[in-house]
Amino acid sequence: MKTAVFTCCALLACSAIAATPEQLQAAKTLCQHHDDPSIVEVASQLDEADKVLPNIPPEEERYLKAERAAAARLMSEKDTRPRAVQMRSALRARPLYAVYELRMDLKKAQTAINAILAPDRWEDYPQNAEAEKLSRAVASLPELAIYAREVVVFEHNKQRVFVDEDRLAGLSIDAYVMQVDLAGYIRCKLAKAMIQR
Repeated sequence: MKTAVFTCCALLACSAIAATPEQLQAAKTLCQHHDDPSIVEVASQLDEADKVLPNIPPEEERYLKAERAAAARLMSEKDTRPRAVQMRSALRARPLYAVYELRMDLKKAQTAINAILAPDRWEDYPQNAEAEKLSRAVASLPELAIYAREVVVFEHNKQRVFVDEDRLAGLSIDAYVMQVDLAGYIRCKLAKAMIQR
């Protein structure tokens, strides 16, 4: 992840020359379908997934959160790891735990994607909006990838008791498409940032 960010920054640092007509055309081509509206669409797809996944009763959510945190604390100490493993096994056996885990990954992905176009903070590149969006998009890659992976795991584990088969397949397909869209967006912003002086 850090390597990807540093690579983008190094490329941006070398972009002090004027853009050629060929570079401008390349950026225009790359961004035809993968500019800012594509991120709005990704955010919309994540919001739709939020509606499709079942809600967890507040009491159960509090229990799962507390037990998960307790297991994580126990796992940090060698003497208590066997107990932590037992607790994690007990958590996984609870019917709604898979939904809880997927919802946590979804929330992280939503936060990362929504941050890309957020106008309230231009921290890394205050004079170059395209570079700032590129930086944020690269930072969102792992969160979206983790969510996409967990959707596939969720589907393979036959969680149809919570989500019907068609909607479950739709979530999995959308997760793949969102990663493709984000990759296209990053290429678009890299092209724009490289030619923006």
